[in-house]
Amino acid sequence: MSHSITSRKDLLMSSLQTFFDNPEHIINIISVINNNRKISLRVIDWFVTNYSKKNNVTYVINKNTNKLVLEQDAYDPVYCREFVVYDNYKLQLKAYSKGQFDPFCRRSRLDFHYDREEILKYIENNNLSMPDIVNYLEENTGDYITTTSGQLNFFRWIIKKNIITYITANITEIENDMNTCYKKHYNKKCKKSKNTRKKRHELSVSASKSLSKSNVKVILTFN
Repeated sequence: MSHSITSRKDLLMSSLQTFFDNPEHIINIISVINNNRKISLRVIDWFVTNYSKKNNVTYVINKNTNKLVLEQDAYDPVYCREFVVYDNYKLQLKAYSKGQFDPFCRRSRLDFHYDREEILKYIENNNLSMPDIVNYLEENTGDYITTTSGQLNFFRWIIKKNIITYITANITEIENDMNTCYKKHYNKKCKKSKNTRKKRHELSVSASKSLSKSNVKVILTFN
């Protein structure tokens, strides 16, 4: 049994290494965990576990390019598919244990190595303005980040599913929602007596418990 568990972990790490060998992908995780990006781990976690559930966040992804379709008129059911963030998040939780799917650096940590020169070359060749990332890479000569298999697996998911792209485009609204909800929760908690045990409750109610509407363009063809 232990050999089987080890094999699954090895397979997961092998696939994660292949994914993050792509400079674009490793830049995403480096920029977030080292605070070189406006998006924080706290905001990402809030979006996935609360905001997406409460607002039934659904967007369209192009099947061929795997990119977000931002224009409604560009929707084509042949080439596009809808992606429901919270529903897919729950599927990931069922597929992996908490230790293998976690935005935060909890449990057994590891040093995950990357090719620093390859990343710098990628930034230069694509004329990307990333001074914070460049400075970090030039100062951090260790060529690795301290992380966990669960955090790497979580980041692979949010990168592949364009969740970082969506959060970036809607960061102000998501942050405001998070701050408002935490403030309300804190105020309610303060009003309760310290000797009264409060029942656990969800910070956000799932939008799937109510009606929701999506507008999509449908093309009918008749032969």
